[in-house]
Amino acid sequence: MIWKIARKDLLLNLMTFKFAVGTIVCVALTVALMPALVHDYQQRWKEYRAGVAADEEELRTAKVYDNVTSGRRVYRPPAVLSIFSRGVESQVSNSASISNSSMPEIGTGWAAVNPYLAILRTLDLSLLYQMVLSLLALLVACDAVSGERVTGTLMLIASGTVARHEVLLAKVAAGVMTLAVPLTMAFLSAILVLSLSSAVDLTAADGARIGLMYLVTMLFILAVYNGGLLISCSTGHPVTSLMLGLFFWVILAMVIPNAGGYLATQFRPLEPAEPTKAKISALDEEYFFKAAGASDKIPLRGHGVEHREKAFRRYTLVCDEAWIDSLIKRNLAREPFWREYVEKSWELEHQYVETLLRQERLATSLSRISPVCMYENVMSALAGTDTAGCRSFVAAARAHRQEVLDYVRAKTNNLQAPLLFTPCTPADRQQYQQYLDKKMSEEEFQQWKDRRIAQLQPLDLQDYPRFVYRGDILRDLRASLLDVSALVFANALFFVLAFTAFLKYDVR
Repeated sequence: MIWKIARKDLLLNLMTFKFAVGTIVCVALTVALMPALVHDYQQRWKEYRAGVAADEEELRTAKVYDNVTSGRRVYRPPAVLSIFSRGVESQVSNSASISNSSMPEIGTGWAAVNPYLAILRTLDLSLLYQMVLSLLALLVACDAVSGERVTGTLMLIASGTVARHEVLLAKVAAGVMTLAVPLTMAFLSAILVLSLSSAVDLTAADGARIGLMYLVTMLFILAVYNGGLLISCSTGHPVTSLMLGLFFWVILAMVIPNAGGYLATQFRPLEPAEPTKAKISALDEEYFFKAAGASDKIPLRGHGVEHREKAFRRYTLVCDEAWIDSLIKRNLAREPFWREYVEKSWELEHQYVETLLRQERLATSLSRISPVCMYENVMSALAGTDTAGCRSFVAAARAHRQEVLDYVRAKTNNLQAPLLFTPCTPADRQQYQQYLDKKMSEEEFQQWKDRRIAQLQPLDLQDYPRFVYRGDILRDLRASLLDVSALVFANALFFVLAFTAFLKYDVR
């Protein structure tokens, strides 16, 4: 009997004007929106490739190992599934600095606005489904019980031997099958556009994520449908059900998501960035003098000629043995102080970032009473564009920085090899000594320098540790588990309340 009632409701739903309009609008908007989303992804991918190419060029032309640990950046590739949910990916930086004088950290910008708190949503497919499909689910559900009461159909069904729980289960089954039609068509349309685009390369993992997104979207729409069914079981007329449904839809889809962010900024306001900046500046000055004091105890002997190729690439072109010996000792004297400075300055910056994350977590917790927010949290987690994904990139960049520093230490005998700061060979030192002994004129020495700079070969970095960042689907699943559980609970709660209301419902 459940199947007979569900099939009857399904056929009636499929023949309604609202279903036709909702399906056409959802599919049409998906198809219309996809080219713009794919183009945006393509542009971000080009920027990512340009950044990686610039960093590779820095490595290919490095002459000393000091060049390897200054002026470099690593980049996070744009998430291909950001087409479905942009999350906070567009709010924060997609790169991190790799340097011996700083620790990777992104997302602060020292601004008064929290970049992790995306109050204004970016247009993507999940936002489209939140608006269109949830509204369609509400329209179908609000007419499911109170509409049949007005037409008298519900009284005929209740007058037979069919139990009320069977009627309600049939309504839910019909709703699931009805709403699965536009959802499936929209997802297939999106996948088709992605497959036809040369800018997008979907992997098996991406396919699994899209499948999970489909199931989560169905779970979200079902939660809205069960909520509409509860309203329909609590009112006597479909117009009343629809008005109440639209009222609650506005609250859940628009008011709560924005109110959560606003309340978080009120309950947990951000600390001003200026004190943290001042502390870091003071720390910088303190350790500069400490490091300078330690190195000044070692006199700089000998002679050397510095050369600067660009802002972050400089080295000693040629020098004598005394210069090399004293510079190595001075570097070793300064190095412990700078290492301590990097740790302490990063701790200060990290503490500020944690205030941003605490505010974001509070906003998420306050907004979690809305299925719309639960759904958005899951979609951004599955797309890899949530806050956890951003922090995972920072952690990977930090681990890569340590790999680079260890690599440089291994290549320079724990920072004691001349190649750390100079490519000067014994033959170069002989030429320089001739200049110092006045056996070479200034003009001849300049010509020799120009020839030597042109002949310099870059470092052999074939065994250099490369940075590769990939999303972790298990991490993303763990990040989405709480909100998926909340959506399941919302479905169960709405259905139980709807069933309780339907047991007392007057079908006459």
